[in-house]
Amino acid sequence: MKTIILGTCYLLGLMTCFSSCSHAEEDEVSATKSFYFMEPVTQWGCSSEEVRSHMTGYSLVTSSPASLIYEGKDSETAYLYAFSQNGASLSYSVVTFDLSMKDEVIEYMNHNYTLQSAERGNCIFTNDDHSTFITTTADDCFRLTYMGYSYIAK
Repeated sequence: MKTIILGTCYLLGLMTCFSSCSHAEEDEVSATKSFYFMEPVTQWGCSSEEVRSHMTGYSLVTSSPASLIYEGKDSETAYLYAFSQNGASLSYSVVTFDLSMKDEVIEYMNHNYTLQSAERGNCIFTNDDHSTFITTTADDCFRLTYMGYSYIAK
């Protein structure tokens, strides 16, 4: 009888441990922020029409021959695309985020790009073939500015 009672207490203790562990994991997952944004077009020299095609599903806020501005819909707040030659050639793009997303953005960049330098809170990243450079800046928001190598070399 004593063995049955001790065995039951042992099983109840194990069940409590497993259920409390699973609750702790669930709490940990729900406490984590979800981060997602669509990378901007980085096909340097493409037209504004090609960018419009890429940004299907996003709200166009402002349009001119020199730029397109879209409202963000995930972790980002906005996209700016700048063109030369009256919309015929993409020069650079900027993605803005709320300052509270800075750590998530930096983590994403470190995972997907190569850090070239970091100075006074600003970073420069490159893609694998160095055709795109991305700079980070922060003031009233956090910005990623994507530029083609040829734009920087001018």
